[in-house]
Amino acid sequence: MRLVLNEIENRYPCSRSYNLEVRYYETKNVMGRYFFNNHTIVVYISKSSKLIDVTDTLIHEYCHHLQNHSGKKERSKALELYNREYWDHPWEVQARYLASKMRLQVLKKILFIFSLGFMFASCGTTKELVYLDENGECYPTIKSIDQMYRKRTETGLKYVWFDCKWVTPAQRDSIAIVENDRIMNKLIQMYDTINSKQIR
Repeated sequence: MRLVLNEIENRYPCSRSYNLEVRYYETKNVMGRYFFNNHTIVVYISKSSKLIDVTDTLIHEYCHHLQNHSGKKERSKALELYNREYWDHPWEVQARYLASKMRLQVLKKILFIFSLGFMFASCGTTKELVYLDENGECYPTIKSIDQMYRKRTETGLKYVWFDCKWVTPAQRDSIAIVENDRIMNKLIQMYDTINSKQIR
């Protein structure tokens, strides 16, 4: 669950924190709920729960958390609409769509991380915190993710995976700004060089 939420947070960052509650029993109708008043995602887990369904539920409920960032009027109107309709409610349609679109991508990535984690463990290389796939993409190992969550608990800060390391959203944004400035300066220099050649 931590891996699913971390992955979906990286793809769709949120500005407000939320709570996650796991309840170990089966319900008849739902696998999860989102409580808009206290920003809490609740997931119901039983022995018959499937990974794909848990992943779907977490993404669905996280989508509700993102929707909860809406303006006061929009949120109030949407919550009032829940009293009259549920299945066709725009927020439910959106949450179902996001979950169906993302669940396989997220689950495949997590299973890939787990399989590499087991491979590293069996090879005696559990000290590795980062690995590269065949395309050169950089991923955290399970040990790295555990360290990040411990740090998150200690500091109270949120961390995202960016440029092969865990950084805070503020650090990520400042790195992105510096990189964007570097690219813009390079483009301006190229433009100036082309213009000066044309003037001659």
